Amino acid sequence: MTKPSWIEQIIFQVVLPLPPSANKRMTVSNTGQMINSKLTRQWKQRASTLLLKAKADQVLATLGQTPYKLALHLDCWFDSLSVMAKNDVDNRIKSAQDVITTAMGIDDSHVYRTSAQKAGVDNWNPACIKVTVLALIGNVTEGLGNAY
Repeated sequence: MTKPSWIEQIIFQVVLPLPPSANKRMTVSNTGQMINSKLTRQWKQRASTLLLKAKADQVLATLGQTPYKLALHLDCWFDSLSVMAKNDVDNRIKSAQDVITTAMGIDDSHVYRTSAQKAGVDNWNPACIKVTVLALIGNVTEGLGNAY
């Protein structure tokens, strides 16, 4: 079995506020159901506004490719080294992926690969993520043999 290989094309970049961590993403409602926390709802509203201004909903029209095969890369920036050291970078992925794919008007099942890294400390634009959305061009099962 070999890994599929794609040609990657950057189709979109945007800077968003850092999403709430997984520990602060959800809360329990009065009826006992898990729902988005107030912090998450506020973050989603702010991020959605920024994505709308950046015209995230229009980028897929330039691809001419269906079904869409996308990759997301998240560079997480923090306001201090101590905050960066304490944060788990993977806790930010699900919230970011959901708001980005919703803004683009697609289901998140079109995301074939997601990566995230602690990019460092940015005193000018603290606590943010730089999101890069890439189109994966090629056959997703190419070279996989009988794996699927």
